[in-house]
Order: sequence, then C-alpha cells, then structure tokens
Amino acid sequence: MVNGGASGTASTWQDNAGIYGGNTLLLSNGAVANVNAGGQLQSHKLTVSNATINLAGTGGLDTTNSAFLLASNYGSPTDGASISLNNATVNVQGEDEDVEYTGNILIAPTGNKGASISTTNTTFTIGAGNNLLIGVAPGADGSATNISTNSGGATVALNTGTIINNEGTVELTEVSSADFATEGKYVVTTLANGATINNTSADSAFVINAGNRFVMNGGVINNSGLIDIQSGAVASAEEQATTNADGSVLTDGVTTLSGNINVGGILKVVSGSTLEIAAGSNLSTNTVITGDVKATEGSGNGSIQVIGDEDSGAAVLKIDSATLKNFLTAGDAAVVGNGVDTAGALYISQGIVDLGTAANLNDFKYGNASGGTADIGAGKISVGEQSTITADTLTVNTVLDVTDIKSGADKNISDLLTVEANTFKIAATSQGLTAINGASGALGFKEAIVHSNLDVQYPGNTQLQVADTYYLDAYSTDADGNYVAGNGTITGKTFSVTNGGSLNFRAGNWTAAQAITLQGQTSTGSGGSINVTTQVAEDEIIGDNVKASADTLLTSTNVKLNGLVLNVDTGAGSASGDVAVAVNNSPEANRKGLTATLDLTSGVNVIANSDASKNAAASITATGQGAKVILTGNDVNTLLDNSKVGLGAYSNGTIEANSAVSADYADFASGDGSSHTAGKVNFNGNGVFKAPTLTLNGNSTTENNTKLDIGAGTINVNSLVLNDSNPAVNSATTLVSGNIDVTSSLRAQSDILNISGAHVTLDTGADETAGALSINDLNITSGSFNVAQGEWNATTSDITVNGGRLSVGTDTDSASFTANRLTVGGEANTGVVVDDLGNVTLTAADLQDAAASSVTVNGQMTVVGAVLDMDNDKTKNENHHGLYFGEKNDATGIFNVDGGHLTFGTEATKTFYDAALQESGSAVNNEDGSLNYRLPFVAEDSQDRLTVSNGGEVELTFADGTSFNRDQILSLKEQLFAEIGEGLGSTKLDGFLNIGNAAISGIDSQIVDGAISWSALEPYTDIIWDATNTKLSTAKVTGVDYTSQIGGHFGSIEAVNGTEAVTIASNTILSNAAGNNGNFIDTVDGTVIGATVTAEQILTLEGAGNVGKLTLQAGSDNDETGVEFDATASGDAITVQGAITGPVDDNTYTLFKGEGTTTVQGNITVGSVGVAGNLVAQGDITSDEMWVDGSLTAEKSVTTNGIDAKNGATVSVAGDMTLGSSSTQGHAYADIEDSSKIAVAGDLTVYGGTIRVGSDDITHTQYVNATQPDGSNPYNGYVDAADETADGQISNTASTGYLEVLGETHLNGATVFVDPTYGLGTSLATFATFADSSVNHGQLGVLDGSIVVGKNAAVGLGLTNAELAERIAQFQTNGSLNEGLYGSILYVNGQVNVADGQYIAINGNANNKTVAQINADFGNNTADLRLGSNTALIISDNAVQAAANSRDANRDAAIEFNKTGATVYAQTDAAVLLDGTTFSLNELKIFDDADGNGVTLTSEDGQGLYVGTVSGLFEAWMDDGEAGTITLSITRNGLENTALSYPVKDSLYAILGDTVETETVPPTEDTPPAEGEGSEGGDIAGDAGNEGDVPAETPRVITEVNKYKLDQGSFLATALAEQASLQSVEQAARLGVYAGVAQATLGATNTTTEAISGRMGVGAQSGTITYADNGQGAGLWLAPVYKNHSSDGFDAEGADYGVDMDLYGLALGADYTLANGVRVGAMFNVGSGDADGNGVASGVSNDFDYYGFGVYGGYTMGALSVVADVTYTAVDNDFDASTGLTNYSKLEGSADSDALSVGVTGQYEFATQSMTVTPHAGLRFTKVSMDDYTVKAGGTNIADFEADDMNVFSIPVGVTFASEFTSGAWSVQPSLDVTLTANAGDTDLDGDSQWLGTDNGFGEIKYGVSTEVLDDFTYGATLGIAAKTGGFSLGLGVNYTGSSNVDEFGVNANARFVF
Repeated sequence: MVNGGASGTASTWQDNAGIYGGNTLLLSNGAVANVNAGGQLQSHKLTVSNATINLAGTGGLDTTNSAFLLASNYGSPTDGASISLNNATVNVQGEDEDVEYTGNILIAPTGNKGASISTTNTTFTIGAGNNLLIGVAPGADGSATNISTNSGGATVALNTGTIINNEGTVELTEVSSADFATEGKYVVTTLANGATINNTSADSAFVINAGNRFVMNGGVINNSGLIDIQSGAVASAEEQATTNADGSVLTDGVTTLSGNINVGGILKVVSGSTLEIAAGSNLSTNTVITGDVKATEGSGNGSIQVIGDEDSGAAVLKIDSATLKNFLTAGDAAVVGNGVDTAGALYISQGIVDLGTAANLNDFKYGNASGGTADIGAGKISVGEQSTITADTLTVNTVLDVTDIKSGADKNISDLLTVEANTFKIAATSQGLTAINGASGALGFKEAIVHSNLDVQYPGNTQLQVADTYYLDAYSTDADGNYVAGNGTITGKTFSVTNGGSLNFRAGNWTAAQAITLQGQTSTGSGGSINVTTQVAEDEIIGDNVKASADTLLTSTNVKLNGLVLNVDTGAGSASGDVAVAVNNSPEANRKGLTATLDLTSGVNVIANSDASKNAAASITATGQGAKVILTGNDVNTLLDNSKVGLGAYSNGTIEANSAVSADYADFASGDGSSHTAGKVNFNGNGVFKAPTLTLNGNSTTENNTKLDIGAGTINVNSLVLNDSNPAVNSATTLVSGNIDVTSSLRAQSDILNISGAHVTLDTGADETAGALSINDLNITSGSFNVAQGEWNATTSDITVNGGRLSVGTDTDSASFTANRLTVGGEANTGVVVDDLGNVTLTAADLQDAAASSVTVNGQMTVVGAVLDMDNDKTKNENHHGLYFGEKNDATGIFNVDGGHLTFGTEATKTFYDAALQESGSAVNNEDGSLNYRLPFVAEDSQDRLTVSNGGEVELTFADGTSFNRDQILSLKEQLFAEIGEGLGSTKLDGFLNIGNAAISGIDSQIVDGAISWSALEPYTDIIWDATNTKLSTAKVTGVDYTSQIGGHFGSIEAVNGTEAVTIASNTILSNAAGNNGNFIDTVDGTVIGATVTAEQILTLEGAGNVGKLTLQAGSDNDETGVEFDATASGDAITVQGAITGPVDDNTYTLFKGEGTTTVQGNITVGSVGVAGNLVAQGDITSDEMWVDGSLTAEKSVTTNGIDAKNGATVSVAGDMTLGSSSTQGHAYADIEDSSKIAVAGDLTVYGGTIRVGSDDITHTQYVNATQPDGSNPYNGYVDAADETADGQISNTASTGYLEVLGETHLNGATVFVDPTYGLGTSLATFATFADSSVNHGQLGVLDGSIVVGKNAAVGLGLTNAELAERIAQFQTNGSLNEGLYGSILYVNGQVNVADGQYIAINGNANNKTVAQINADFGNNTADLRLGSNTALIISDNAVQAAANSRDANRDAAIEFNKTGATVYAQTDAAVLLDGTTFSLNELKIFDDADGNGVTLTSEDGQGLYVGTVSGLFEAWMDDGEAGTITLSITRNGLENTALSYPVKDSLYAILGDTVETETVPPTEDTPPAEGEGSEGGDIAGDAGNEGDVPAETPRVITEVNKYKLDQGSFLATALAEQASLQSVEQAARLGVYAGVAQATLGATNTTTEAISGRMGVGAQSGTITYADNGQGAGLWLAPVYKNHSSDGFDAEGADYGVDMDLYGLALGADYTLANGVRVGAMFNVGSGDADGNGVASGVSNDFDYYGFGVYGGYTMGALSVVADVTYTAVDNDFDASTGLTNYSKLEGSADSDALSVGVTGQYEFATQSMTVTPHAGLRFTKVSMDDYTVKAGGTNIADFEADDMNVFSIPVGVTFASEFTSGAWSVQPSLDVTLTANAGDTDLDGDSQWLGTDNGFGEIKYGVSTEVLDDFTYGATLGIAAKTGGFSLGLGVNYTGSSNVDEFGVNANARFVF
C-alpha cells in the first residue's frame, strides 16, 4: 500500500524503476505517483483510490521509454487481473509535446482468467502531443496481442469521470485475433453513464484499435479532434432510455458523436438506442470495402450498422443527409484517419435512419439485404427487415437506384423499406417521370408514411403514376401522450394511383388541392385505392417505427378531395384490377367517438371503355358506425346510371348525398358486404343511405320493378318519392326490407304501397310539425309503419294491416295520423297500437278478420264512420256505417282501450246502435201490457267487440234526442263489452262508457245549470259508476256528504258544509273544475276538500283545478288504488291543497301527467309515484318506488326504496332523499339515464343497494348477474317485463345520467355505480359531504358505501355537477371522456374518509357494463382503492388543505381509509392528478390508513403510481409497497405548457428539477459549464460566469442538478402554487423589457432625430421649406410631437409579447446658416409617455419621462445635400405588473435608460416642372443602455436584472415627392416620403437575470435572457405640409412606420422664425 497521508506524499518512479505489488497494490488517501520513462506500477490487483498518477514516458512502446500501470495474470492466479481507478487523477504529460506512448494503462489477460480495467470518478488529462494507451498489453515488440485463444476475455469500464485530451491521443490497444465474429474475442471497453471523453482540440484523437469493441452506454464524447475507429474495431451505441425510481429521466438513450470520425471498422447502433451524428461532423472511412460482405461483428469494416430487434425495439441513427452522402461517397469528405477517404456502407435492419430536416432519397444508392449471404456493399444503403428512412422533408425525383448485393434474396427492397416524413415530395424530373411511369408508378420502397403534406410535381401533361402504399397520418401527441388530430394536405399536380398503389388516410384532417385518379388494371395487375380509416392494423408502422396493436387508434379522420376520377378503362380484356374507395370505422373507434369521413362533393368522374370486358370494377364504400362518404346527389345519380361503380353502406356505415337523388328501385339492394354490385347502393349490416330527397323510379307493370329490398339497411331522408310510371289500378310499390326513416315528406304514386318486411318511420322531430304524406292505399303485411312524431294526414288513403304493425305516437312523443279506411286482418303479429301520445282519426274500420286485441288504444282514437258497404258480398244498398266486424268473426275485444279514449262518430256508432233496427230490441211493458220501452238492439256481429281497462273510455255519438234509461245502458254495456257477462249489471267496467250527447233518463233532466244532486244520482250508481254522457261528465255533483259512495265521470263535486272528504267508491273522473269555481271537490261555502279513494279504484282529475287531501286505501296485486292528475294543456294547473296518503306497501299509486303542472301542498305517501308531466311537491314524498320521465320538484324530502329517472327527466329535491330503509337493507336502488338528472340539496341516505347513473346496453342476464353476495339483486325493482324483447333481453339503450347531492350522503353500504358509454355525454354524480362531515373545514366525512366509476363517467366529492363538469371539460371531446386518455374520473374536493369494508373503483374499460364485470377486470382484487388503466383520481388543493387542517392530526391525508392495512391497486396508466393553484414542492399526503403508516400500493406493472398536477407542472411517483406520501418535482413537460420563455424554464428546472436530459441549464459549482455553452441570448452561469454564447438548441447533457427546497411563502413558491401559467415569474425575469423600456428609449430618441431630419429637409416637409433658401441668418424652431406605438409577436425565447405605447413631447431648436451654406444648430427636447405590455407581458405597465439634446449640421451643394447629427436621450422608467399572487400582488421596478445616436444622411433633388423627387439614404448608429435594476414585490427583492448595451445600425433608404404652390405672400409645399430601413446589430436586448430572496443557494445562479425589441426591417410613409411667409414658417406631418411586429403612428408639428 502507498498511502499519501493527510496531505499526500509524492513518489517518483523513473529510469526503468518500478513497484511490483505481487497480488495487490493500493495507492490511496492523496498519494501521488510520478511514473516516468520506463517506470511501472505493476500488480495482479492494482487499485488507485483518491490518489494521483502522473505518467510521463518519453516515447516508444517499451519498458525503457514508456510509463506503465500494468495488471497481469502472471504467476497463475485464481482470478483475472484488474486495475481499479476510483476518485483518481491521471495526468499524461511527457517532457516534450510529441511523445507517442507517454503513458499506458494495460492489462495482460493470460491464462484464460481474463482481465479488466474499471474507472470511477476518475479524471484523465492528456497533454498536448502525448498519448494514453488503454487496454491489453501488447507483445514484447509492441505488436498486437493475440487473444483469440484466451477465453477469459478483457474488459475496460469507464464508469464515471472525464478523459480530458488536450491535443494528445487516447488509444485502445490493438488486439490481433483470427476471428472477431465472436464478441468475446474483443477487448470490450464500456463508456458508462457519467463518464466523459473530451477531445479538446483539432489535434486530439481517440483511437479504437483493431480487436476492440467500444460500447457507448450513457457516457459523453465531446470531440473537437478525431474519433478513429480502426479496421477490425467496433464502436457500438448501446445506451438505453432509463429512469430513476422517482420516474425522472436517468438516461435518454441517445449517444451523440461530433467532429471528425473515421469509421475504419464498424460503427453500430443497437436495439432501443439512438446514435446522433451531430450536424457539421466529418464522417468518413479509410477502409476499402471489397465485394459484398455480411454484417457481423467480425466483418463489415467501413460500415455503419443500425440493427434493432423485435423485443427491444428499433435502433435509430440520426444523421443529416449531407454527412451520410459524404460517408457513402469516396473522396467527398475531408481527410481523416490515415488520409484515405473511401466509400462507406450503411446497413439497416429493424432500424430507423433519421436524416434530419431534409433529404433526397435519390442522393443514395440502395441494396437488398434480407436473406442471402451478404448485407453490405460499398457506397450503398443496405436495407433489411423493417427498415425506415425518415426526415422532416423527403424528396424523390425518380425510381430509387437499387442493386441486389447478395445472392439468395428472399425479399426485395420494395418489401423492406419504409420512408417517413412530415412532407413527402415526389418531384419528378423529365427522366424521372419516364422512369417512374415505366416502373408502373413504383418508386422502389415498401410504403411511405406522411404526416402533413404529400406534394406531387412533374413536368408536362403526362400524368404521374403512383403505385406505392402511402399512409397519411396527421396527428400529434399532447403533454399527456394523447393523440391530437392534425391537418394534412395533398398538393401539386394531379396523379394516378394504380398498379396496387393506395392512399391510406388514418388520422387527422386532410384536403387535396388536386383531383386524384384511381386507375384500374388488367387481370395481371391491381388497381389503385383510397382508404379512410381510424384503425391501425396489427404490426402496422404508424410513425417513428412504433408498432401498433390491432386496437391502437389515433384520431378521427376527415378527408376532402378536390375531385376523384375512377378510370376503370384498362385498355385490355380480362380486366380484374379493381379500384376501390373505402371508408372504415371500427366499433372500437366509434365507441371512442372517432369518425372516418370522406368528402367527395367536389365531384366524382368515371372513365370507362365502351367494351365492358376491358373495364375493371370500382367501388365506394362506408363500413362501420361513424364511417361516412359524402357525395353530391348528381354524382350519385351518375354513378348509379352508368353501372360502373358500386356504392356500399355496410355495418352502420353511411353513404350520404348532399342533394337530391333520383334512381331506380333496383339501384338499392342488399349485399354481402364484400361484393359491391356496380350501379347500385349495396346495403349490409345496418348500412345507411342518407339524402335530403330520394326519388325512386320504376314501372309496376314489370315484375319487381317497384320493389325496394335493402336487407337490414336504412334509408334516411327528408323526403321520399316512390314513383311508378304506370300507376294503374292495383299497381303496387313494395318495400320488402330495411328501415325507411322520413322526416318531412312521403309520396307514393302506385295504387298500393306494400310494407312487406320493411320498417317505415315518419318523424318530423317536433310534436306539432306537419309532415306531407301522399299515398293511395297502404298495405302492411309484415314489418311496420310507424308514425312516431308530428302530424301526418292520409285522409283519402285506405290502410290494411295484416301480419304487420301500425303504430302512432310514443309514450314521450306526440303524433297524429288521419286515414280513410283501416282494415285489420287476422294474420299472426297483426297489430294497431295508438300509444300514449298518439292520436288517430279514421273514416272507417274493417275488422271482419281481426283477432282479439288487434287494436290497442293507449292514446286517442276516433272512428268517424261512413255510409259504406263493407262485406264484399255485392249486396246492394247495404250500409255498415264505416265500422264492420263481420258476421263470421267471433273474436271478442278487438278494440282494447287501455287507459286511452276511443270515440265512435255518429255514423260509426250506428254499427252498435242503429235507430232503424231498434224495433228488434226486447220489449219492456207497463203493468197494463203496453210497451214502455225497448232494450237497445246491438247486432250480433257487433257485440262484445270492445274491452276497456285502466280507466279507459269508449265514447259513442248518438243522434240528437236519443235517450237511455238505466236498463238500456246496462243492456248496452252488456252487449258492447266482452268483459261483461250476460245479465244486467253483473260486472262493472274498469273504465267508462260515454254515450256522448245522448240523455240518461232520470239524470239529464235533473241537471240544472250544470249541477245535479247526489241524491238524484245515487239511485243510478249501477250505471253512473262506469257510464256517463257529455252533460253528466261536465256537471257539478252537489249534496255529497261523507256517507256518499261516489263513482262516475263528472265535472266536479260539491259537498255539504262540514264535509271533510268525499268517498270515491268507484272509478271516478272529474274533468270540469272550471264549472265549480275552479275546484274539483269543495263544499257549498267554497272550502276545498279532498277524497278517500277506496280499494282498487282510480280517481282521475283532468284539466285545471283544486282539490284537498286525498287518501288512498290499499289495493291488490291485480288492481291498484290510484289517483291520476292530467294537467292536460301547458297552462293547466292542478293544486292539491293537502296531502296524498295511502299504504306505501299495499298497491297504491299516484300518476302525474299532462303538459301543465300539478302542485301538491302536503305530503305524498303512496306505494308508487309516477311523474310523466310536471309535479311540484311542497311536502315530503314517501313511496315504495318512483319513476320520473318528466319534471319533479320536491321542496322537502323524498323517501323511497327506488327511483327510476328516464327520458331526460329532472328531479330536484330541496330537502333530504332517502333510498331504502333499515328493514329493506341492500335493496335500495336509483337508476338515472337518458340524460336525466337528480339533484338533492339536502342529505342523501341509501340503505344498501345500488345507485346507477347512466347506462350501457344491459341484457337481462347482466341484470341477473348483478346479484349481491347476500343474494339480493338491486335491479329486481328495476327490471320490467315491458322492457324485454322477444328474445328475453332487456331493451335498455345506453344513455347518460346526472346525480347531484348538496347535503350529506349516507350510503349505509350502498354502491354508487356511474356508467354510460363512450361517445355520449359524460354521466356525472356529485356528493357534497358524507356522514360525520365538517364542511367548514373542507372535510367531507365518512364514505360509508362504495363508489364504482365506470366508463365515460365522473364522480365528484365535495362539489356540484356544474363545478365537476367545468373541471373535467379539459379531458373531454364533444362532451365525452376519452378512453385513451382518462375514460373514468373521480374528483375529490375535500378530505374524505372511507369506511372499513367499503371501496372505491375507477374503471374506464369500455367492455365493462356492470359492477361485477369491473371487479373482474381488476382480477377481483379486493383493494380499498382500485384504479384502472387510463383513469384518473383527481385531488384538489382544497382536499389537501382540508386534510392538513384535520381536527385529528393523525388523520391528515386527502383520502383516509378507516382500517388498518389499507391497500391501493393501480393498473398501468392510472394516475392521481392534483388540481388547483396552491400545490407546492412540499410533502403531500395523499393516502393513509388507520395506523398512520400509509397504505400498501401494488401496481400492475410494478412501476408504481403516477402523481402529477393537472397542468403537468409537478409530478412524483408512488413506489409499490408502503405509500401515500409524495414530494412533487417540477417537470420539463409541465414547464413547456407554461407562459415561460426557455431560459426561465431552464432556471426553474435547474432549481427544482431532479435531472436534465438535453436542455441547456444553469450549471452549479459542482457542474461548471462546458466551454461555449449557454442559452440563446446569454448564459446561465454561476459566480465564475460563462462567456460562451451558443444557440439554445445546442444540447448539453447534465445528469445531476442540485434540487433546492423553496422557502415557504417566497415569490417563486407562491407563483408555482397559485399560477398555472407562471406568467408573473416570466414578467419578473424581464420586467423592464416587457415594460417597453427599450421601445420607450428608442421612441424618445427617434423623436429627436426625426425633428432634426424634418428641420433639415430630409423626408416629408412639415416645416422645412426655408432650408431651400440657403440664406444666412439664425433660426429658432419649435416642434410638438406625438407617437403611438403598437407591437405584438416579438419573440422572448419561446414567449411572445408586445408593447402599446403613447409618447408626447416637445422639441426646441436653433440654428445658424453660414455664408458658405453650412448650417449648424442645436436642439433640446422633453416629453413623457406610458407603455402597456401585451401577450406574456399583459398587465405590465411603464410610466416614463425623457429629455434629450443634440447638435446637427448640414450642407447643400446644388441638388446634393448632406445632414449629420449627434443626439443623446435619457429616459426615467417606472414600471410595475399586477400578478394577483398572495403577498406579491404587484411587481415593481425602475431603471434609467439612455441612447446615444449618430447619423448622417445624403439626398439628391431632381426637379421637374410639377414636383421635386428627392431620393435619400443614410446610416445611423444608436447605442441603447439600461441601468441594472431590482424587481420588488411585497416589499421583498425577488430578482435582479443586468442589461447589456444594444448597438443598433440602421440604414434608411427612401424617396420624397414634393411640390410648391404660391398664393400671395404664402408659399405652401405638400410632400410625401416613403422610407425603408434595415436594422442590423443588436435587435435583441440581452441581459442576465437572477432570482433573489432565498437562503437556499440558487440566488447565485444567473441565466441569460435575450428579448427581441426591434424588427430587422421597417417601412414607413410620411405625409407633410409646410407653409412660409417671410421669415416665419410652420408645418404639420403625419407618419406611419410598420414592420412584421410593429405599427407606429406619429404626428409632429413645428414653427420657425428666421432672424
């Protein structure tokens, strides 16, 4: 051991002296070893630690002259020899500066033991002319060592430290080996991360000798000299991108080489690594490549090899085109190496070669290199598998020059090479055009990927052929890695895509400036194609050689072509090379809201051969939901007419015409989706054809000529015209299949329109909008005819339904339909349905073949009746009255009136009751035998044809004067209704028979003034309980008391005084409260009272009116007790002045409907509450269940076991809402969908079960599978048999829902599940607080249930729906979250505690539709918090602050889990985002559990959980294991999204970041700047300073940067916490600059020089006419001035700013003209102004005052004049900026500035008769200086600024036009001057800024800034006028000066008097 002691001791070995340490030799602790000529330090294990070695040999690789460190295996050791240099210093400096082998660090790997050299934190310094040799010891004679038989190998590891090579040479010793193919035969030298080799001068060299493999794995080589890779050596770039444990970048995977580089051996890039050859490098080879060789480690000398693999990814070479071209071309590069420059080679296999800004592919030669025996050929780019050449702009002029350099090829270059560029230019030369077309359009590569522009140029008119594959992907990625659509263009000349070529648009918005031709081919070729898609195929290269899986999606794709030509003429027979235009959108893309659209509205032309056999096929197709092709209607007509092109609408894809289309029926047909029949629109899989108007033409006399058969396709049109050129009797148009959607007009010419399998829907989109329906007869035999919405009249049309379905209206949309005659047949599936809001009017109805319940009336239906013979027996003079049931039809209950209203008109009523036939009725005689009356006679074939239920009503219209007594009404009911058996009064109807205007004997006569007493009615209860007439239905019933058993249809009820409630003993309708002072039920004195509804009865209140308390008795399972409110019209108002009560669990209900509003002033307590209209509940609501598809406003509380909100319902609860109860624990539910919303202002309490917000398409099976562990199913109360389809599935369309709770929520174990589907509006659920909350402290309480956030869903805790919507908007597209970004979000806006046993799950997987599926997606992980892929848990600053202020100091995390051992599980790409303005770099506690030790985190990929601010400014990583607390670090990406300029970003990152990759950053004392480094306007330096100045883009790799902790409350900490844009930080860094100090100084200076110029006659004349006098004498002049300066767009190193300035001043001057014509003078000016910043300087202002003085002189000699001046201007600036920051609301500073200006101008006057023309030119130098200043805020110094002087050189050139007029004693001279000025020198204001106000050290860091203040070129015009009389003159001038960033206006005036 040689130990240097405390201060170090020097020892010297020289003159062949040495130390032989045996097995171990150690130098340490400051030891210094001077090893001179012949000296050696030799051992088996040689270690130098914290010591210095000085090697000073005198030359020659021998033991006499050289100095050695040597480790050997002599003596048969058990392991390999080694040299370890740790924290050592090695100086290599001989006595003179030309020593070949000054020092040697060598190993002798003998005996198969191997040997190694390792350095750590060691610095090598090589003196000028000296040589350091590292590696294997050479032979005794200095020759190369042969290690081919040594299996131990040799390695050199340069780990950390620096080799400083000052004009010397560093060599890796040469090793001789017979076989270098095996990597182990090399001496492997590794340059690791942290190690640096500096070749500091042109005479420095780093030599890699033969037998060495130099591995660059993270280190840095700074080369100003030579890197010499000798033949037989390999230099390999193998650095991989790596990160630290906290996620910060450790290595970026990029190795950079520069300077002179000789590739005598192999320069290699491996998989996953990038080698960058810096621009301007001199790359060459001195190795002659003979023949073609294989690319292996042992061969391929003289080549660059870029070789990747499948597992680790591509290898990347970045090299500019010129450098690569020189390398591949012999003799073109500067001499390097041994002075010979031969042609090199480049080999690519699974690699990328990036040629930088621009490259021409024809500058290179290419070779195939896939398979065979050789890969490399001199002067060529050899292409292997998956090779890519890329540049920002790639150009090709002709077919690539390709040579096959191998034998046994299995692929050609056209199968191997991908080219990729933002701009791809095909710029064919004349010869190139010939060559390209001669190659049938193939340029020679496999495919081209274009990101922004495809440009096609060629000479002449012969169209260029394109036969290659082009992928057009215009997209970018945002800071979060999400794809963003870009814009792309196709420009240049038109071209033809042929011979298998294709344009494949896969992302972004593309437009083509020219028409594009697709050319068909013969059977031996393939035609051209255009494809528009959003899906990337598996293993497809999408950019930068990144492979995409099958479901990788970019963005929506929208393409607009400027014309498309389909040339199907192949010119030869057997044509099969088809052309195709295809638009495809996958289900995944549609689910994510992506679309694919091709706009062909600029025109489609078809070129075809008259010989059909010579024509290829052509197709235009759209496949998939969201896929669309848009054409003009005329083009669709043409394409269908010429039968050359097939159109295809497949799988919900759309073919859309933008104007009317006229075609044949046969032109629309179903297909298989693959064969596109020409001349047709082919449908498959729900494809859609859309047009404003579609006219179909045919002739019904030809079979099937008017038949439309489109399979499962859809035709969606505003207007549909079904023409028939022979519309004779019984002619027919048949719609066989498909969906026909019509919005405004349907017209059919044929006698019959047959619906035989199609589904026709008429829907105007608005209830009261009329559609146009013009048809003759309609026959529906299968399929359906649906009048969905609007008013549609077919008054003269006969409708037959026999096997199909006719429906009118829905339960939410109103529709009316009028027809002549309806015939209903008896075929299966026949049905006529009038839905709740439907209204049908028929003249006649033929039901002789109809089955029971064939006609269902839920809404309104009227059969008017007519005089018709309807039995088809040709019996004359028969009249069936327009309603015929048939004599042989025994079906009963054909009309089923289910809650609706069926009216038979006067004539139709005769079917049941014909007065002429009443003599056939049974006689009822008096006691004396005389006829008293006859019972009604209903013909047998009309009996029992009606049924009524659920309060439905059948109304008959009898002739005036008709009257019925009790027995007659009972008889009439018995005969009419199937449900009433024989025998009078045996059964009461579940509804009403209304006999209209007919009288009821014994009743009508007692109705006086619209009123009748109950005593008069009571004897008739057996009829009035289910029968009424017009008079009775509007009458007021009086005299009612509590004993009265009311039932019937009346107008209103008046009870005796004192009655508290009436009894509804039978179904009752009250419909005329207006006839009773607006009251449905009251007493004589006008007191409003209520009613008791007895069991199984229904009370209905119609119209508007008041009623009191309503009590419902228990109903039964088959027959409920209910009260219905129908506030029919929009102005109707029903008021319940009391409560509605009934047993909650015993079949009672209330229903509120109508357009008006019902208000219930008391409580509602019933079994079921249904709201189809508008309900205002002023009391509490208690029910077993509720459903709302209207509007419910609950002013107090709501308690129910379940609520279902659909169809856009709104539920607003001002009080509390309770779902379920303790007795029904686990069965509560809420289902909110169809964009419905429930808002709860009070508390929400849920007793188990599930709250579902939004829905996906859920099947019945999925509901069943939702059964909970306890066996309960929360959907049991939700699934309704009415929702089931024929196959047992639930028809539940995906939809959005909204839930908002403003009070406390108590879930009691319930689960909240929020989940619509992608593409819809995001479902929102928000909860203000939970149990045990303390709102004042922002603590949200205990979440005592579970929250499951599904796809496209957001849940907010501690905020409202509106607030949540605002905060997630940045993550949405068209109102929907994005699956690829954050498809599911939980937002926490306060501290929340999660109860033990409950969990939170966030999962955005589109395939999951239930809670069970989501949990399965997590692998049934039972973590307390489960974060799915691409989901976000967002925590606001309010949550973190609330946690910090927790009442329990041990419960201070944003999310606390009330259990010990809480767990968090995170899938890949899950994130915790921090949202707010008060996050800082201090420690944040996100999660914790009951024991206070954090939570246990498990991540799917083992990488931990990302935590970052929404702005991206700060981030951290939670590692797996114990987690929950993080400390944020600033991020480079986050800084890029701020308003900061590059140097300010760098300064913050240097202060706060962990690592810096390739950015120029402030060095610290530990990492001084390399020479010449700095940012663009200056340097970032420590105290030592840094005078270098290089562009900002110059990279500098610094892997360790000090991280400072900001003072809490400091300016920077406050700004970082409160201001996402950091604009105030940027302003503080350049406050004076942004305040316009430079502009104010220059502006004030210009007022001085402009005043002098004006006085001296330069430019427009505003008062200088006297100068021309040239007479002797003195003059005094005065010039007021005003300037308005407005600028924007000035560059502040990545930030933009401008200044708006106003300046006011006054100039005073005097001059004297000498006898020789020389004029001299002096002037003084003074003024003030103000300036305001804009852009990033917005909010900055400056108030300034100035003064200036100058001297000037001029001389005129004939027409030539010369003027010169010297001026000085001083400006006092006071500036400030408003920030809005806490404690730092205003930035303030002041600085004096001045300008010294010297100028000279010459002009020459040319006089004409009318004017003078005076060109002038000048030169001016201006020096602008600004004092250093300090920026203060809140009384604290926060920043210093030191400004450099600006030296500006200006060259103005202009011309003045002037003319003089004389009027009396006055001479007037108007003038116009135009001047152009070039500014050179300093147009930027440079300076150094530094941050103050901290004790953490970074205040010493300065960073240079450079700010543009002046444009390089300005232009201006001045308009002036001067006038003179005698010795007095005056003038006025107006001027404008403009430039790229500035607009400046000025006004000046002057007056002068000459003495």
